[in-house]
Amino acid sequence: MKYIVIFLVLIGVVGTTYAEFQVMLTPFDVYLSSDDFTTQGPNHNILVLDRGNSTAVNVYVKNNDDAPHKITLFSPTDSSSSTFSMFEFRPSEVLVLPHETNSAKLPLTVSNDTDTHSTSVTFLGQSDIFGMNLIQE
Repeated sequence: MKYIVIFLVLIGVVGTTYAEFQVMLTPFDVYLSSDDFTTQGPNHNILVLDRGNSTAVNVYVKNNDDAPHKITLFSPTDSSSSTFSMFEFRPSEVLVLPHETNSAKLPLTVSNDTDTHSTSVTFLGQSDIFGMNLIQE
């Protein structure tokens, strides 16, 4: 059997402070459980699936803030590539109350027609304040 290796990478935000700007990171953790993966790489999770196989990955959003926030989960690239016949967050928008954790599922189905033997999957969580804000001093 030929397997497809999928690398799931959660993109973090790394900022640089400039003289006239201060970088403020918002208080969120977005993470994946190692229970959903075949093995762990140094900076990524590895999932091994055969063509036509499906799985669902749990995506967790922890709110360390004192206010509730809605987070939208999405792929920054075209997820309708020939590698997957299913790649869609359910739900795609998650309400996270202060100091609580909420989750969404990412169902993945590898296309029967793919010739790709490995692929890297990135996704982002975003709200109107999630990620990085530049505050002018």
